[in-house]
Amino acid sequence: MPYLFTLIVTLFLTGCVRPSIGNNTAQTEKKPESIQLEGNYTLEKGLIVYSDSDMSINKTINSSNLVIEKLDENDFGFYYTTQIEDRYTGKYFGIFHYKDGKFYQKVIEDKGEVSLLENLELIKEDKKLKLTLKTNHGKRVIIWKEDPKMVITKELKEVQKSYIKICKEEYMKIEKD
Repeated sequence: MPYLFTLIVTLFLTGCVRPSIGNNTAQTEKKPESIQLEGNYTLEKGLIVYSDSDMSINKTINSSNLVIEKLDENDFGFYYTTQIEDRYTGKYFGIFHYKDGKFYQKVIEDKGEVSLLENLELIKEDKKLKLTLKTNHGKRVIIWKEDPKMVITKELKEVQKSYIKICKEEYMKIEKD
C-alpha cells in the first residue's frame, strides 16, 4: 500500500510541473559560425569607378595582392596593393570586423576609439573573395582568388610595414586594455 501511495503522489506532482521548453541553452543556442578569411590572395578581376560633377573614371585593376591574418574570432587584419593600368599602385590596409553576419571596416581613431564603418561588402565563396568598397563618389570592386604561393612584392612589403605599425600594433594595445 505505501508503494501505491508513493506512486500516485509522484505521478500527481510530475503532472503539476510545467515542462521547461527552451531552457536547455546547450541545445538552443547556435554557435557563431567560424569565418575563414586568412591567407594570401591574387587578383582575378577588379574595377575602380569614380564619378563626380567634374570627371568620370572607369579603370581596370591590372594586378592586386592581398594578405589577411586572423587577429581574433571576429577581426581580420588585411593589407593589399592594386595596380591600375600600369600607372598607379594603391596601397591599403586595415581591419575587417565580422558582426551579425556582415563585415565592417574597423577604424581605430587617434585617441584609441574604435568605430565600425559600413562602407564595404565582403563576400567569401569557396576560394574567392569579393570586396566592394564604397567611397563618396565611387567604388572599388575586387575579386581575388586564394593563392598560397603568392609572391610578396616590394610594394606589398611596404604596405605590410605600415599595416603593422599603424593598424596591428594599435589594435593589440586596445585589445589588452
